[in-house]
This record gives sequence, C-alpha cells and structure tokens, in this order.
Amino acid sequence: MDIFANWNEGVRAAKGKYIVLLTDDDLVNMDMVKIIREIDIQYREVSMIIFNHKCIDENGIVKSTYKMIQNGFFKKGDSFKFFANGVDNRPCAIAMNKEDMISLNLYNENLTLTASDSELIQKLLIVGNVYFNNQ
Repeated sequence: MDIFANWNEGVRAAKGKYIVLLTDDDLVNMDMVKIIREIDIQYREVSMIIFNHKCIDENGIVKSTYKMIQNGFFKKGDSFKFFANGVDNRPCAIAMNKEDMISLNLYNENLTLTASDSELIQKLLIVGNVYFNNQ
C-alpha cells in the first residue's frame, strides 16, 4: 500500500473530528490537542488549524523553521492566497477536519508525494474556514 492509500485508510478509521498525520520522525507539542480543542470550541466550523513547525535532525539541530505571519480565523477562501503557489507547511503541523477531508475525496492516490497533500490542503483552504495558530 502506498503512502496516500495508507493515509486515506487511517483517516477513514480515525474516530476524532480532526486528523494530524504523523510519521515515524514527527514530534508534536504536547499542547497541540488542547489548542485544537479550544479553537474548535470557539469557532466550531474549522476545516484546518495550521501551526508553526521546526524540522529538527536526529542530533536535535533545527534545520528549518516554518513561522507564519498570519494569525487567527479566516473565512472560506480567504486563506488560499497564502498557499496559492504551494504549501510550505508539513502535514504534521496541520489539523484537518476529518469530514471535510472525506468530502474532498481525501488524498489523491495518483499523485506523487507532496503534490497530493498540497492539493488536499489547498482544496481545504478554498472550501473551508481556517485558523492560523501563530504561537
């Protein structure tokens, strides 16, 4: 099973409202779940919650950092302009609404790595409300 077929199966099997796709080399801030819950309570209809992230190597050295300038809630379509030319953020730093992902047919299993996850993220930016958590 390729990576996107595997991710799609995982999304379908998941029980929660939001999905964060982690791979074997991803670490998340322990407050991420609490922050997602707080944003969901306040805004309810959010397709994605986007976080900052750092890429750290096996020696603990920060190799790159993604820090957004955006912060807060954006209505449907208003945030697409920030990612119109591509998605710099990694899926492990994006909480995606499971129902919205499924309504958009999940990850395109015919595309290559980064193209499929970027496509889904860009679709969600167009059709859904987005919260940028710039902390």
